[in-house]
Amino acid sequence: MHRPRPRAGLVRGRSAGRLCNTRAAAHPGDRVRPHRSAAPGFSPALPNTARHGAPGLRVYRRRTAHHGGRVPRAGHGFAAAAAGRAPLRSRALPARGNARILPALGKPRSGARVFALSPCPQMTRPFTLLFDLDGTLANNQQGIVNSIQHALEALGHPAPTAAALQGVVGPPLRQTFARLLATADLARIELAVGHYRERYRELGWAENELYPGVAQALASFVQSGHALFVCTSKPRLFATRILEHFGLAGCFRGIYGPELDGRYDHKDELLGHLLDVEGLDPKLCLMIGDREHDARAARAHGVAALGVLYGFGSAAELRAAGVAALVDSPAELPGAVAAWHGPPR
Repeated sequence: MHRPRPRAGLVRGRSAGRLCNTRAAAHPGDRVRPHRSAAPGFSPALPNTARHGAPGLRVYRRRTAHHGGRVPRAGHGFAAAAAGRAPLRSRALPARGNARILPALGKPRSGARVFALSPCPQMTRPFTLLFDLDGTLANNQQGIVNSIQHALEALGHPAPTAAALQGVVGPPLRQTFARLLATADLARIELAVGHYRERYRELGWAENELYPGVAQALASFVQSGHALFVCTSKPRLFATRILEHFGLAGCFRGIYGPELDGRYDHKDELLGHLLDVEGLDPKLCLMIGDREHDARAARAHGVAALGVLYGFGSAAELRAAGVAALVDSPAELPGAVAAWHGPPR
């Protein structure tokens, strides 16, 4: 009896979010293998662009049922790279690999199996990825600057130009107003915060744009089995609204930010709260952000940090804060994360 050839299968992440679904080929004998990454200072890892599948994955055909082939396996990430050791090793595949099997229509050719494009445990170790929001996932500078100017003008205080307010994205809002108003008067600071939120609640949150490549990177992480959380200095209420607006809220298992009353305003306090509530092992977490506050908070809790240079922080700022590595664009994130393998097992 004639049987049709296998069709493409849909590999879904944990979330049902539209941007967290990736389509992959379900051809008999397909398997994922890691590839060398061009990210500077990292061990070889998955590539940043895809062929026949999701971002960061490459497919090859296995022509026979022989299981003696060997698949490259990256070493222990930053430590191996820093020590100058060759991080690329090979390990024989077991007779019945741990990759997830996709159902296929029709009878596969003899000895062949159908593998999902999500990496199997021999190649990738799932981690918890903690993302900053402003300057890492989205650019909300216009909304933040306009709302700060509105608050200062409402208080009768001279408002700096937009160019002079370039560094306000990242630090806690109350800290920013204390500096701009040159005051330690808590009542005046709270008044400024109130005027800021009047405008931000209506207009500022929407003066926002997603960085190109962020949605694809998040889809790749979800497919690879990583647990994703947001850890931002933006109030949780607004952070959730923004991520829902961009259709990305479903990619994250939790969205953490300060409460409107000021609880968890400081990033190190917020990160500690996240780790405690979720019961996470800091050694298996990676903080991804664009400012020194992200890296210093991570360091305070024994979490590794990856710095992004397309946001609002500089390379010098991030290196001084102790990031393990830097990336220039969201497209480099999957390869950079794949190159980090946490503490030795």
